[in-house]
Amino acid sequence: MRAVRSADASPLAARAARAVLLARRALGTLAQIALLAGLALGCDWLSRRFALPLPGNVIGAIVLFALLSLGAVRLAWVERGSDLLLKHLSLFFVPAAVGVLKHRAALRPALLEIAIVLVVTTALTMLGTGLVAERLARAEGRGEAEDAEEDAEAP
Repeated sequence: MRAVRSADASPLAARAARAVLLARRALGTLAQIALLAGLALGCDWLSRRFALPLPGNVIGAIVLFALLSLGAVRLAWVERGSDLLLKHLSLFFVPAAVGVLKHRAALRPALLEIAIVLVVTTALTMLGTGLVAERLARAEGRGEAEDAEEDAEAP
């Protein structure tokens, strides 16, 4: 009888352990999103309070980059939360798109200018991204070539 109870308890214990692990992971992800939201809200407040020429979200991105670069914030502290937000990024544009549709009559006189700005900035973004990717690929290729040379020289 004991052997039966032990065998029955094992899958239940495994499920409970898995549920606890998933709950911890979910809470950790929520904490990371809260950290990112707090940073964004704080930087937005700073931007408004001191009438800075940059919007709060741009300041927040710069501050997060600086904190990550300096090691004050570890990537593991924000990685899962930011991955989740990036995965669902397109959903964040729905309210903006609805607002544009709602006020399309006010935008109609500037439609040509808006289209030109969209096309030019998209092209510049693609060009800049391509140049950076190309330079990174070249730098990585040089690094791999140097590693291969060092491996060949080693006895």
